[in-house]
Amino acid sequence: MFINSLLSKLHSRRTLTIITVSLLLMSIYILFHAWTSSVNATAEQALTLAAAAEAALPKSLVSELAGVSRGVRENSAYDQVKDSLRRLAALNSKIAFAFLYTVNDDQVYLLADSGPEGAQHYAPFEQEGTAAEIFAEAVRPPEAPLIAAVAERRGDWVSVLVPVRNHEVQQNMAVLGIVFPAANWYDFAVTRTIQAAIIVFCLFVILFVLSELAKRNWSLQLEQEKVRHTGAVLKQREALWRAVFEQAPIGITLGSREHEILDANPAFAAIVGRAREELKGLKWEEFTHPDDIGQDAELFAQFAAGEISGYSMKKRYLKPDYSAVWTNISIVPLHFAEVQLADHLCLTQDISEQVSAEQELRESERMKAMMLANLPGMAYRCYNDEDWTMQYVSAGCCELTGYRAEALINNREISYNELIAPAYRDILWQEWQRVLAAKTVFKYEYQIITAAGEVKWVYEQGQGIYDEEGQVEALEGLIIDVSAQKKREAQIKYLSERDFLTGLYNRQYFEEQKQHLDANLPLTVIYCDINGVKLINDAFGHAAGDKLIIDAARILNSCCRDQDLIARTGGDEFTILLPDTDSRTAEKLVAQIRARCREHNAAQTNEAFCLHISIGFATRELPTEEMSLIIKRAEDNMYRRKLLEQKSSHSAIVSSIRAAMLARSQETEEHAERLTSWCRQLGQVLGLKQTEIDNLLLLATLHDIGKMGIDDAILNKPGKLTEEEWIMMRKHPEIGYRIAMSSPDLIHIADYILSHHERWDGTGYPQGLCREKIPLLSRILAVVDAYDAMTEDRAYRKALSPRAAVAELQQHAGTQFDPVIVEAFVEKVLGGESK
Repeated sequence: MFINSLLSKLHSRRTLTIITVSLLLMSIYILFHAWTSSVNATAEQALTLAAAAEAALPKSLVSELAGVSRGVRENSAYDQVKDSLRRLAALNSKIAFAFLYTVNDDQVYLLADSGPEGAQHYAPFEQEGTAAEIFAEAVRPPEAPLIAAVAERRGDWVSVLVPVRNHEVQQNMAVLGIVFPAANWYDFAVTRTIQAAIIVFCLFVILFVLSELAKRNWSLQLEQEKVRHTGAVLKQREALWRAVFEQAPIGITLGSREHEILDANPAFAAIVGRAREELKGLKWEEFTHPDDIGQDAELFAQFAAGEISGYSMKKRYLKPDYSAVWTNISIVPLHFAEVQLADHLCLTQDISEQVSAEQELRESERMKAMMLANLPGMAYRCYNDEDWTMQYVSAGCCELTGYRAEALINNREISYNELIAPAYRDILWQEWQRVLAAKTVFKYEYQIITAAGEVKWVYEQGQGIYDEEGQVEALEGLIIDVSAQKKREAQIKYLSERDFLTGLYNRQYFEEQKQHLDANLPLTVIYCDINGVKLINDAFGHAAGDKLIIDAARILNSCCRDQDLIARTGGDEFTILLPDTDSRTAEKLVAQIRARCREHNAAQTNEAFCLHISIGFATRELPTEEMSLIIKRAEDNMYRRKLLEQKSSHSAIVSSIRAAMLARSQETEEHAERLTSWCRQLGQVLGLKQTEIDNLLLLATLHDIGKMGIDDAILNKPGKLTEEEWIMMRKHPEIGYRIAMSSPDLIHIADYILSHHERWDGTGYPQGLCREKIPLLSRILAVVDAYDAMTEDRAYRKALSPRAAVAELQQHAGTQFDPVIVEAFVEKVLGGESK
């Protein structure tokens, strides 16, 4: 851990320099310390040796020797001291020699030495000499030993001087000197310094090694950092690739040379409508449109062979429902250094909308070209000049104008302006200039004159073409023939204003125009109503009623003047506005209408189809009179007249209907007479009032009036009716009810007519009434009519005998018929006839 930390710090050049300088300084210090400490150690040893030698010297002899006067020959003390010095030098091989001296009057006197007498370095006893200051210092206080390096002519020496002290008198008697050769003095220091140098060298070697290790460690760290960075970059790129792969709006697939899909992103799965798991391992041929496999396989083979580096193409994929989706694919190669995970990348873009748009555009261009060639009108491009000089016209020009297209180009034969009806030329020029100034669309209808001289209505729609500066370059547009449309518009206008049945004006037009005629005073309003139209509709059908209305409209229109306005304002009502017409003139017109009606009725073979028109009128003479009041007064006058005329007209119609009914059905006038006779008798037996008997007799006569609305084939069918035919036949009570309700003479028996086929048990028709809920007159008629029908021959059966018919009545009494009425009819009316 420490080493790694240290190595991590040593990679810095600054740190390494600091450590090197520090180690260098420390090495100098170590070497210096080793040298000085070794030298000091040598000195310490020498001093110790000198101190021991001083202690071993016989102080009395030294004192004696130091006290001998100069010039005295050597004595025994000298010899003993000298002998001691010799032994001292002999004991230690490092000692060159030893000597003993004293200082007197600043003069150094050698007392004795260890050298033999006569030797080169031997000093004679009491040899006088001029001592160096250092030797003089040795005998002076303080008493510390002194080491001195003395250079002599015989070589370099190191002397250790130790004072020899007389402890009794506390004085230095002499100085003991031990001399070491200078060359040997530093041997120990040199050895120690060499050892220290070796250690320092080793430290530098270690530092160098550590430095190299630090460099290598740093390199390794850099490599590791690069690896980590590369790994992080790879992870980022992988994450980026995965994000792009997953979130890309276009389809991406990884494929192999075997055409297999190794992976697909969600966009591709969405394009082809398949799950991603389903796509893995799927070969693209399996869901490529058969028409696109050949080209794709050929290009992929070239790609796999290295002939091309990639390719793009449009192809169709098939969805699971076999619907095709157009795509644009791009195949690009993938290169991996070691393992071939995927061979190529396929980028897929859904271009269905683009292809569809292109197809639509092509189709649009084709249609546009076809339309321009086959337009019923004329497409054009022209200059904005007064001749409308044509630059281009379509093939429809000939059909529209009668001139070939070439004839109008550059006004070769005729200008388009010459084709325009003169009344519209200036109008069109002014309108075009207004449109161009406002930069809007030109729309106008006008007339042209063709090569054949035919006048045609045309509709032109166009617009200006402007340059970059906003100046008009040309005009473009389309001119179509709207003559037929104009005709249809006139027809539509006619139909919107006219009544579809009579051709007269309708109520809407009448309401609009009456305001315009309001000022033409005096103004007379005639109000007309046809009597009995509803009765005719119910009895003979709406076609008969419509014919009656048409005849009335024809008569009214024939009596009116050109300035008069006649309108059908209701189903059977007409209103005439007579501008500038007073009441006397209006009376003459009304008399004329009635005369025409009499002429019409005289020609009719069936009285039912005679015209009976109730007429009323009123005249507005003052502007202060409200028009609505005048119309109301005319209407009131008409209704008063209607009350006087309606009864007779309805009676005539009813009589005609009854006659027609008898003529169409199998029933005879005798049948009606028998029913009338039996109903009168039975009514009297039952104690009916005379008014009730009269109603019963009228019911007996007209109860089947509704059969006027039934087809003759059903009424006179010789065999049994089918279910559908019975359904139609059962409607005649309701038809008869509507006819009766339309006539004031029959309205009081309408309910009896509606109920004459109801049964006592409630199973009859059309309302399913039962018992006393069925009107009494209807119950009476049901019994009498059934008896007469059973005893009369019909086309589909023979008549029953009176006895058999009575038996039938009695059998169905209480179910089909009122039992009381059956009993009264059989016992009181038929009497013995039925026995």
